[in-house]
Amino acid sequence: MRLTIVIITWNEKDLLQRCLDTVLPAIDSNQDEVVVIDNHSQDGTDAMVASDYPQVRYLKLDRNIGVGPARNRGVCLAHGTYIMTLDNDTRVLGGDIGAAVEDIFHNNPDIGLFSFRLLNEDGSIQRNTRRYPNIIQPLCARIGFIRASRIGQRNLNHHLMTDVDLAAVDDVLDVDYVLGANQVFRKESFVLLNGYDEAIFFGPEDADFCLRMRRLGFRVCYVPSLEIEHAHRRRTRKFSLLTLKHIIHYYYLFWKEKSLWRIRP
Repeated sequence: MRLTIVIITWNEKDLLQRCLDTVLPAIDSNQDEVVVIDNHSQDGTDAMVASDYPQVRYLKLDRNIGVGPARNRGVCLAHGTYIMTLDNDTRVLGGDIGAAVEDIFHNNPDIGLFSFRLLNEDGSIQRNTRRYPNIIQPLCARIGFIRASRIGQRNLNHHLMTDVDLAAVDDVLDVDYVLGANQVFRKESFVLLNGYDEAIFFGPEDADFCLRMRRLGFRVCYVPSLEIEHAHRRRTRKFSLLTLKHIIHYYYLFWKEKSLWRIRP
């Protein structure tokens, strides 16, 4: 197979259905495949996939194991030379996905991982590229008075790369990392990296994966040749148990990198 698209889902049957309705027409079923990993949904997702999308390879886990670990299960099932991760709240806005992926890797053999252009639901550019965070970034993003401060705003703008006009990018752009909502890489690179870090339940497994990809000697890039709508829900913006896990795993990454201030490649 040429390309495997890995989608994880959890109790979001309608979003998954909307996603699959745009992904499947944009692939060549003779060369490409879709794998859905279900983190133990209880909303009838399994019956919906079985009846409406028999061509999709589907695995329902016996519990919710988190984002990165679920993606690992999907890639382990993949037959494709190339792997593409997609969140279930995305819609592919036309184009031949497999051909686009193959073309980028053929023309840029030094690219290890990239993301296509993501758009918000209103058609505006979504900032899915990032610079590596410093130690206060999780607090700046989630604590109101810190976010509103001058230091907080400056820190967030640096992290979100607001000084780069992504709408004006018409070629490959090198970045520190891209969000896991859409990451594209070779399966052999995934094997060399032993996949996503399974100690991270939800974020920043995407930053960690890109960091290790760069240490293999590959580029991490933003490529605008195909557009994907992403209904980004920012689950961790309001404080919850998931938010707490997210922050803890951010600081786990700093501990893992033995960094006291900023993650560096």
